[in-house]
Amino acid sequence: MKRIHTLFYALILLLYSCQSSQNTAPSKDIVTTERLTEVIKQKEYSLIYFWTTWCGPCRKTLAETLPVIAQTIDSSNAQLITVAISKDEQKINAIMDRSALKSQKFRLAFSAPDMYLTHKLVLKNTLETLFPNSSVWNNSVPVFVLVDKNLNVLIPKIPSEIEEAITALKNVVPKNEKAGLLVQSESD
Repeated sequence: MKRIHTLFYALILLLYSCQSSQNTAPSKDIVTTERLTEVIKQKEYSLIYFWTTWCGPCRKTLAETLPVIAQTIDSSNAQLITVAISKDEQKINAIMDRSALKSQKFRLAFSAPDMYLTHKLVLKNTLETLFPNSSVWNNSVPVFVLVDKNLNVLIPKIPSEIEEAITALKNVVPKNEKAGLLVQSESD
């Protein structure tokens, strides 16, 4: 059954990838896996949040958890990157504006229809391309992952709740390492 689903998704992608693209100028926030790899390599650590506009938990995490994490990470060594899997730029911008999140914001480049099934397939293929030696895909959205600049997956699924996420991130980098992930508090 899983093989049938994969073949169905591949057929949808194939059919729509052969269609001509619209005559619109490419947006600077559209990212391919190659460009995302370049961005990841800019810092020692990257927290990457893959999300869609139809996902309620994604919107909640964007509004509540990610702004706190963005203030908690050591921006000299780490970066928070959000990657929307949708072509609806207006909806993406509205959700991001409500979140007040100040991070690198991208939309994943894809030519398939802008719908639930293809979002999942595009995300799965993107994760398998970026992180071929790790099992990051969990068959759902969102995907929140921590990687180093060599694209090694350090945490394949960061929790969406603030306290759980901070706790998971605190345990990643040993204190004796030069490049820290989180800003040190006075209690550390």
